[in-house]
Formats: sequence, structure tokens, C-alpha cells
Amino acid sequence: MNKWQIYLLFFTVVACIIGFMYFIAPHQIDWGINYSSKFKQPCGTYVLVEDLKHQFGKDRVQQTQQATIPLLDSLQRQPTSAYVLMDRSIELSDSAQQALLRYVAAGNHAVLAFEDFFFGPIADSIGIKTISASWNWYTIDAHDTSSVSLVMEGPLPQRTFYTSLLSVGWVFEPYQFLKPFDTLGVNKEGAPNLVRVAYGKGYFYLSSAPALFSNYHMVHPGGNLYSAALFSLLPNVPVYFDEYYHTGIMQSPNEFRAVLDNPALRAGWLTMGALLLLFAFFGGKRLSRPMPVVKPPSNSSL
Repeated sequence: MNKWQIYLLFFTVVACIIGFMYFIAPHQIDWGINYSSKFKQPCGTYVLVEDLKHQFGKDRVQQTQQATIPLLDSLQRQPTSAYVLMDRSIELSDSAQQALLRYVAAGNHAVLAFEDFFFGPIADSIGIKTISASWNWYTIDAHDTSSVSLVMEGPLPQRTFYTSLLSVGWVFEPYQFLKPFDTLGVNKEGAPNLVRVAYGKGYFYLSSAPALFSNYHMVHPGGNLYSAALFSLLPNVPVYFDEYYHTGIMQSPNEFRAVLDNPALRAGWLTMGALLLLFAFFGGKRLSRPMPVVKPPSNSSL
């Protein structure tokens, strides 16, 4: 093995060790708000969807990235189902909200969790509106706590859940509702933040505190009982968790995420590293200076 092969082997081993240490090292926690079911950081909903699979059955909970309007139109022609969408604010277009209204009116169920319901056909049709809670936003701290309570009739006992004050900053104005509704949950001051609204043959289940369904709250002791109590009100029907509005939002803290997120590029990257190691190992053993060809002495006397 010549010196260049030794250098190549040395730098290859060092690069592999550095890469391995980087991948196993703990990364900074991403506190970005993203209610995607594929997001395992504190503000994702990965734990919620896993709980729903245990509650309804793994084959009855589907995460879909299909566009909202064709999805709801196709589900409307199928047996009863439930549609779930959670985000910080409602991003459905007017046409998508109209499709959702038709879907619920046909006898289906929609679970929506947003901090604001200020505008759009859904807000106009059922008279829903969210307002800021009564405290002063400029005087609260991120460590301040509050509580929410379930007041619904159901199989799970009524109880109080303690959470961050910032997680329950929005409530519904009950006098705005144009349709019959049931209060399922309230905040510490008794203002509703979880309601069920009848629409046509189906129901809207509306929450103004989507943070209560995040991984951060779900992993707290008893935190999953809040979502379990809500979804226990649904019949045993297929559940569709909408990922369409979360597509492309998730970002890995790894600088190689563009390579690692693509299966083909990831496989190519690993293959290249493996071949480089094999080349350094076997090349150093088998390659050597070429042997000179020594011709036998010729008979020059003839």
C-alpha cells in the first residue's frame, strides 16, 4: 500500500466517523408550529394519529395528501366517514369550504381545529366566530399555565387538563352560532373552546385550541384523554386526516435533507460511501507498482 492509498483510507475513515457522530448526535428541538401527522417534533400531530389508529383501527385511519375538493367529493359518495384537519389558521379556499359543507350535510363528520374562524362559507353558514380570550396578551409569559375542562356527555369522565396559557388563547362566541350546538369543552373562565355543531345530517366538531392535540400535550400524563374523549363521540367510521395543507412544510434539521428525503438519492449516497470504503480496503491490498517485464536474453550469436 503506497502513501496515497494510506491517505485515502485515513480520510475516508475520518469522514465516516464524523458523519456517524453527526447523525447520532442530538439535534436542536424544532418548536415550529406544524400540525402534520408526520411531524414528530413538539408541535406536530404524530402521536394523535397513532392514538387514533389504536382507537379506530389501523386500517380505518388514513393520512391523505389528496386535494381537498376531489377528496371530499369522492368521500361524499361513499359510506359515512370523518374528515380531520388541524392547523393554526383555516387555509381552505371558499370552494373547498363549500365542498366541506356539502360533505357534512350529507351525513358525515368533520373535526376542525383552528385558532381562528373569522371568514369563509363555513363561518357564514353556521355563524361561528373566535375571539381572543379575556387576558392581556402583552402581560403573559410562555410559562404561564391555564386549564381546559371537558363538559361533554360521553364514556370518559369529565376532567380538567392543565396546559400552557398560550395554547388556549382563543374561544368561541356562543351567541354568534346560527345552528344548534353543544358545548363540549371550556377554558378556565368557562368560555367554550370545543363545540359540536349540527349541519344537515352530519356534525362539525370545532376546536379553537389545536395545540391541545399536538405531540407536546399528547405525551403529558393523561393528555391523550382529551383527544380520546372528543373522538369517542364519532361513530366507528373511517377517519381521513388531511395532510394536503402540510405537504412541503416539514423540514429536517439535517443539511443533507434534500438527499436523505429522497429514497433514490439516499440509496445512491450510501452506495457511493460503501464503494469508496471497498475501494480503499481492497485497492490498498491488491494494487502495487507494476512488475517490469524482463525479456529473456536473446542469442545474438546467430
